[in-house]
Amino acid sequence: MAVVGGLGNRFLRQPDSPIVGRPKSGAWFTTYCGPRDVITALDGQLAASSRQIVVGWSALSVDIETNPADGDRISKIGGVRSDNDTVVSLPTSRLDPDDVVRRVIAAASGARLLVGHNLRRRDVPQLRRQFPGLTCLDLPVLDTLELSAIAFPSNPYHRLVKPTS
Repeated sequence: MAVVGGLGNRFLRQPDSPIVGRPKSGAWFTTYCGPRDVITALDGQLAASSRQIVVGWSALSVDIETNPADGDRISKIGGVRSDNDTVVSLPTSRLDPDDVVRRVIAAASGARLLVGHNLRRRDVPQLRRQFPGLTCLDLPVLDTLELSAIAFPSNPYHRLVKPTS
């Protein structure tokens, strides 16, 4: 079964089965639920159940942007909590370093885990070097780069692929 439809029109149906519906506009239509609709519904269910798992982790997911032309100076720090609505996005070049430390520590308050991609070998050392007062860096680390190599050993690389603009 899949939940499909848009603009408030939701229908529950078996894959590849026709459905006749009447949206709020009053026009009748017939459509089919294909495999992509089923995958989308399953992705939604997986995302919802995954969210429930990580809520209990009280994790702070962290990412930094650095400028190699400027000695790998951190230009931005981003963080999202798994157990509440805390989001931090800091352009570090525009803020006093003590303010950056204070804001990141506030976002990490109560966190039990740091999560990030290449966090252990890249981001944490950079953060320690440039913002030594970040006590949250002493939390246990879950590095998704390391997990990627375990989960997908046949992949030729495990770096994040960022879209080009």
